[in-house]
Amino acid sequence: MKKILITILLSLILLSGCVAETSSDTLVIGTSSGYPPYEIIEPDGTLSGFDIEFGNLLAKELGYENVTWEDGSFDGLIGKLQAGSIDLAIAGLSPDPEREAIFSDPYYMDGDNPLHILTTADSGIKVSEDIEGKVAGAQLGTIQESALKTIKDAYNLTIDARSDYGTIVQEVLLGRINFLMVEPAVAQEFKANYDELISFEFVSESIAPLNGVSVAMPLDSDLLEKVNSVIEKLTKDGTLDSLANKYF
Repeated sequence: MKKILITILLSLILLSGCVAETSSDTLVIGTSSGYPPYEIIEPDGTLSGFDIEFGNLLAKELGYENVTWEDGSFDGLIGKLQAGSIDLAIAGLSPDPEREAIFSDPYYMDGDNPLHILTTADSGIKVSEDIEGKVAGAQLGTIQESALKTIKDAYNLTIDARSDYGTIVQEVLLGRINFLMVEPAVAQEFKANYDELISFEFVSESIAPLNGVSVAMPLDSDLLEKVNSVIEKLTKDGTLDSLANKYF
């Protein structure tokens, strides 16, 4: 019996060692597709886009042999970080003190106000003041949703936040949601696909300027300094500029 128990224990030790070795070679990155040009779903179901290329470069520079992309809802990314089911989140995320995560230095600085109004040409919404009393769309968990909550009372808004941008855009086209608050690069992508859509910058003194997207990590992650070092390297050698020029 003792020999059997010893054999079982040795097997478990060896097995746990194999699991640890495998996981240490693979970086698990959480993302949320359907947010072009950051995340794009190709016709064959594969992921592409600015964030995907950046994430693969980051993993390589960090010394990981493999990358696993876990695609899911945007508003679930921070929870996955907290649960330890993903190592990083790369999904056009802007640092936000309300998000229980640590954030890297920005790997992309648009320089533009990330709050733009996307609506139909016949909606009657042409300037920021025109959103008064309207139904506003945003993706759950985004800084755009937070911004809408900040100005909700001032503009008498009804907020309809959903997990999927594609669904919100369809609701805008149908007139059930009057406008979508989104960042300019994403607005451009949707306008390229739908001639009915227009967009403009939203300006409000109630909202502080927000710029840049960063990598999110669990609060106890030991990767922050390493990730920042890679971002600094890819910035100095021009890699990130070249990648941004490809997509933006």
